[in-house]
Amino acid sequence: MKEILEVITALNQAANNAMWKKTDALEREKSIGPRDFKINDSFKLKFADNKMMVEYTLEVKNALMPDIKFEVNPENKITSILKYLKDEYKQITGKTVGFEEDSKLNITVTPISFYTQVNRYSKTFIIKDTESYRDSYSKEIKDYHKEQVKKIDTLEEQLNKEVQKKN
Repeated sequence: MKEILEVITALNQAANNAMWKKTDALEREKSIGPRDFKINDSFKLKFADNKMMVEYTLEVKNALMPDIKFEVNPENKITSILKYLKDEYKQITGKTVGFEEDSKLNITVTPISFYTQVNRYSKTFIIKDTESYRDSYSKEIKDYHKEQVKKIDTLEEQLNKEVQKKN
C-alpha cells in the first residue's frame, strides 16, 4: 500500500508541471478558426480521501464551438490528462500510479458573455493501491457523533425543564 499523502503530493507536482510543459493533454497552443483564436483550457485536481477529481476546463468563443466540438472529446481529454499524470508521476517518484473510474462524466456549461462560454468536464477516480482512511475512522466517528447527539438531547431536556419551571 502506498501512503496517500505521498501520492497526492506527487500528483499535485505533476499537475503543476503541466503549466510549464507543452503536453498533448491540453490544447492551449492550438489556433482554431479564421481569426486564429487560441483555445484556453486547463485542468485541476481535487482530492478527498483516496479519490481524485479531474476537472478539465475549456473556455471558447461560441462561434468556434462547431469547429472544436469533434476535436475536443471530454472523455478523451480526461483520459489524456490521466495518461500525462501517470507519466509525470513516474518521472517524479520512479513508481507507478493507477486510477479506477468512480463516477460518470459531469458536464457544466457556463456562459460568460454573449460570445464566450466555459465548459467544465469533471470525473472522479479512485487512486489504486491506496487505503481509504474514511473506512477505518467511520465506526469511531459514528460512535462519537452518537455521544454528541445524546449530550445535545440532554441539554435540550434540561433547558425545557428550566423554562417550564419559570413559567
